[in-house]
Amino acid sequence: MIFLIAQIIGIAAGGDHVAVAKQDSVTLDDKAVTTSIAQVTGVAFSRDHKLALFGGKPGKSGEIEFAGWRAAEHKDLVNAVTFAADWLATASHDKTIQIRSLDGKLLKTLTGHASAVVCVAASPDGKTLVSGGADSTIRVWDPATGELKRTIANHGDRVNALAWSPDGKFLASGSRDRTLRVWQPEIGRLVRFVKHDAEILDVAFPDAIITATVSNIRVIEADSDKVVKEFDSGGRAMAVKGATILVAGDAVTSLVR
Repeated sequence: MIFLIAQIIGIAAGGDHVAVAKQDSVTLDDKAVTTSIAQVTGVAFSRDHKLALFGGKPGKSGEIEFAGWRAAEHKDLVNAVTFAADWLATASHDKTIQIRSLDGKLLKTLTGHASAVVCVAASPDGKTLVSGGADSTIRVWDPATGELKRTIANHGDRVNALAWSPDGKFLASGSRDRTLRVWQPEIGRLVRFVKHDAEILDVAFPDAIITATVSNIRVIEADSDKVVKEFDSGGRAMAVKGATILVAGDAVTSLVR
């Protein structure tokens, strides 16, 4: 389905729940959520569908609220959060990634990106963490040890989104360079790439690969570059979460199933 929603900063879909962060509010299933975060930049769900909010103070702190605790140990905004079964990772504009237990304990701080870390994604089995940066790289980490296993420097611009295939064998990445790339991240092998006509803002990989740009949404076969479906977004920014496509625009205009 496609939702067109006004003034969106971040969207998350988990189970039957949808959380939306707008410029002046956060809602969970259309009900207001209170937060002490100075500026919310996004929302995310854990694997058991509990809501996390993140953001902070630009240039000063990065904050996350989840399951009754709050952490503010990043030195700049938190841009993204990903969950494994027993840990979470935050990506920050301060060029670092923090790995925490689900009760909030800081386990590791990962460094290596040359500029802001834009996105992170935990593998389905939780044994691998990948990050994408404004430095145009994808980095592959061992979350248990904090070891950097591989740096993939193939995109030509900022990496905006990362998504694992359900079996954890492949990774899809979307970039400002207008390409979708599919990888075997453990060996750094590029499987294929698919050109787009605009910057890719988000990617999902439930079975097929779903990409979102400011101009359209594409559903692409998982094992080829064939576009199965394409939707015109009317020049709006968007996000894709799982099999749900959520489109952010200037006004609530339609709901397509």
